[in-house]
Amino acid sequence: MTLRITGMACGYRGRPVLEDVDLAIEPGEIVAVLGPNGVGKSTLMKSIMGVLPSLAGRLELAGEDLTSTSALTRSRRGIAWVPEGRRLFASLSVRENLLVSARGINAAAVRQRLDRVSELFPELMTFLDRPAWALSGGQQQMVAIGRGLMSDPRILLLDEPSLGLAPLMVRDLFRALDALRGGDMGVLLVEQNVEAGLSIADRGVVLERGRISMVGTPEQLLANDAIVRSYLSDSA
Repeated sequence: MTLRITGMACGYRGRPVLEDVDLAIEPGEIVAVLGPNGVGKSTLMKSIMGVLPSLAGRLELAGEDLTSTSALTRSRRGIAWVPEGRRLFASLSVRENLLVSARGINAAAVRQRLDRVSELFPELMTFLDRPAWALSGGQQQMVAIGRGLMSDPRILLLDEPSLGLAPLMVRDLFRALDALRGGDMGVLLVEQNVEAGLSIADRGVVLERGRISMVGTPEQLLANDAIVRSYLSDSA
């Protein structure tokens, strides 16, 4: 299922943060959204999910117009959002956090989805009964992504998954996320760690001054001196 955004404007109190956004996420691909702090990356995610109504434009999933629909409807159609900060239910166990997104399906489907999560994050299966508050930041991020996958989405929105994680955990997390490429699910990834984000992306989208300023493969973006100076100068 292709997610297609055309002419989207999104912002707050009627004032746009982003304007004229055209973007498509195809099944099996990972698209990384890059840009400085405050440019509107998370705002874009919220508008796609429907928790922040768009100010203009059109959003379609598999040809169905979802522009005026609620976040609940978009979730039921196959869009899942893993927000910045993880937002787990701290008092619930890992198992219970995962099952929140699998309500209303039969036991066989639940087992199948848990198997998918366990393949991606086998470590989670060793502490399914541990409360979420007792986990490390990296483990909590695994649960948050796993919870998103438990809804069997067609489009997965990941907002800053590496935020606050140690470098080794970031490496392991992105190795796992790389396995999501090539299936029937598209992934839109917002990530300030440009090098990590582009390492698993099929395409990168750069946001600047409220608009998309550049789109290209990771190789094309990393060959651009402006991108390297702006985002990779500390590690270059």
